[in-house]
Amino acid sequence: MTYTKPIFYSLFLGLCLSVLWSIAAWLKWQSMKKGTILPVGSFTEQYGSILGYFINAVCIGITLSFISELTWWLILSLFIFLFIGGWIATIIERKLYCNQFQLDIIVSAAKEYSKLTSTESAAEILAEVAPKWWIKLMPSKWKMELHGQLKQILLPGK
Repeated sequence: MTYTKPIFYSLFLGLCLSVLWSIAAWLKWQSMKKGTILPVGSFTEQYGSILGYFINAVCIGITLSFISELTWWLILSLFIFLFIGGWIATIIERKLYCNQFQLDIIVSAAKEYSKLTSTESAAEILAEVAPKWWIKLMPSKWKMELHGQLKQILLPGK
């Protein structure tokens, strides 16, 4: 590394690790869906958190193994794979689970909950089975459509 600038190695390391970091984040999100109406695979629901944290540890270990060569440039690598990795994980989640079918499932669950209980209780139950952290990952158009439909169900007079 004496003949090249450490910034290039730092950029390359950050970009390579961003893929692993995004997989780890996505796996942890899958395990967070346990007990919800959101779709998830049985393997990822059960072992996603463990695998996600293991991959995170591997990424940090790989990064720290370059500390003597890259010194302060490792901070750039960390920012790259944290930011880009989270962005890639969000894109993966949107592509796999952001569709009209999923929106219809959440809306129909809200209708059923509002029939069985009061609107306040239905909103609380819905927040548990369709968590806000997951809805925040979705595109704004999708969120606006979902909020519009839920508002008609849970707040009919307003």
